[in-house]
Amino acid sequence: MSNGTQLGIVDSSHFRPESVEIGVGHSLEIFNGSTNHGTGRETGNTVLFRNSGGEQRGSKAIYNAPDNSFSFTLGIDNFRLEDGYQGDPPTYATVTFSAARVAFGDNYRLADAAGLKLAFSKVEKGLREAGIKVDLAQAFLTRLDITKNVLTEENPKDYFPMLRTLPCKLKDEAKYAGSLAWGNGQQSVSIYDKRAQMVFKKRSVINIPNTIRFEQKFLKREKVKAYLGFDTGLDLINNLDHAEKRYKDSMEKNILKLNVIDYEITTAQQFVDELNALKSIHNYAVSSYLLLRGYQAIANSEASFLAAVEEVSGNKMAVWRAKKKLHELKMESMSLETPLKNKKSSSKLYEELKNKVLS
Repeated sequence: MSNGTQLGIVDSSHFRPESVEIGVGHSLEIFNGSTNHGTGRETGNTVLFRNSGGEQRGSKAIYNAPDNSFSFTLGIDNFRLEDGYQGDPPTYATVTFSAARVAFGDNYRLADAAGLKLAFSKVEKGLREAGIKVDLAQAFLTRLDITKNVLTEENPKDYFPMLRTLPCKLKDEAKYAGSLAWGNGQQSVSIYDKRAQMVFKKRSVINIPNTIRFEQKFLKREKVKAYLGFDTGLDLINNLDHAEKRYKDSMEKNILKLNVIDYEITTAQQFVDELNALKSIHNYAVSSYLLLRGYQAIANSEASFLAAVEEVSGNKMAVWRAKKKLHELKMESMSLETPLKNKKSSSKLYEELKNKVLS
């Protein structure tokens, strides 16, 4: 723990082992393909695996650990078969788990290299006991979630109005309060209130501090390899420092790309543009807008708001009136359940998150 962050960075992951051995006494659940009852022809079946008991045909085989901490899937590969392809379709195998949950029992704490090694050992042991032998160190990474917990000085919900103003593609998710995300099929970014997520999933939040999680997900093997420059489970263990650096580079490039001064200028310009648009319609709209935005400015960017009023009005009296109205609204806000006077400006909240995520 340093500077208000938890730095263990690996969360969920999918591994595709190159070789799999299935024992005779395995615990796999086998699913068969469909049968055309008119012709009796079976479709969607292949040879899933062979062992000393012979060959096992089907469309998919799965094993879920009793505590649901990891799973194993063996099935028909979904790559496009060329016309005229002869023989059984090829298969793939995937091991899926959260390194943190396997190593520590929950996924709030994040796994470092030692946690990864422990998780690998536990998953391989559990699979052996189920009659399945894999080597995760040599398995290919087909999905990797790199995550950072940011322990916030304020309630996490106070940061999301500011985060929504950032010049990036993040959009609200409907799953639970305080959740923003962006993705394109190859990768995604999520920013969410970790406590709110745990409550949503009916997990205990006792002793869990205020935390915003910044999470980057690489959803394809090609993306993992291209962006991080490595391929296997062993590569990941040996190159966590590099993965962390690339994570920070991505967060700075795509999410937290403004410095504090640029953020304040961007916020002020937003006020100016909106005020000018309203002024061209009717001065009454400006007055109504001032009340609304002024009230929001108490908790966000009061200085930027007043600077925008001065630029649009061109006189100090309008600034004085706006400042007086803000003071009146501040007094009214003291009756609220959470007094706004205790909140930081948006630029201060942005500065805090930027420093912690990129530390």
